[in-house]
Amino acid sequence: MARSSLRRRAARRSPGRVVAFVSEGTVTEPEYVERVRLMRGVPSGALRYVRAGKSNPLGLVRAAVRERCENARAARSGSQPLVDEWWVLFDTEGAVHPQAGIGEAIALARKEGIRVAMSDPCFEYWLLLHYRYTTREYGSAEEVIRDLREFMPSYSRDNKRPVGPGLADRLDAALRNAGRVRDRNRRDGTTSPMTDVDLFVRSALGLPPGD
Repeated sequence: MARSSLRRRAARRSPGRVVAFVSEGTVTEPEYVERVRLMRGVPSGALRYVRAGKSNPLGLVRAAVRERCENARAARSGSQPLVDEWWVLFDTEGAVHPQAGIGEAIALARKEGIRVAMSDPCFEYWLLLHYRYTTREYGSAEEVIRDLREFMPSYSRDNKRPVGPGLADRLDAALRNAGRVRDRNRRDGTTSPMTDVDLFVRSALGLPPGD
């Protein structure tokens, strides 16, 4: 066997940076990200959604670690571009029905170099910030959805497609509002409501990181 065939192949890289994410939701989050990608003209290969088959925070992080390893192997064989950054998006579900294992999930993600975008109580809070700045302490996702329906009347537990007037066009407002919420939580020593989806979006779109 030729010596060259014994050498480990260099991982195949795409022309630009690639960001991949797994999420608790299989409709809202990937459809939202796709809308933003199209609006901002990001190449389709630069943002990759990976269906994890899990819904709890720890399961999602473990799935991201597994997918990252599989992607690295595929990139070495030249069958896939190497993903530069992996994210996990999940919700706390609020104080009424909180998710279990959040602390363990965050610790594992930090150990494995996986980035986390958590929302309290839910991803819908991030959607709401496109239309309104609010620091109301929501106890559950249902409470957020009731407020979100003022702007997205068709949205419900049974219809989670992120369809609303000018949603993607309001991204800059959402980024500002999420930053204001984070500043408020730091100032007041509070943790709810909150979202780090803005940090994921900034990274995915190649925007400045913000605060």
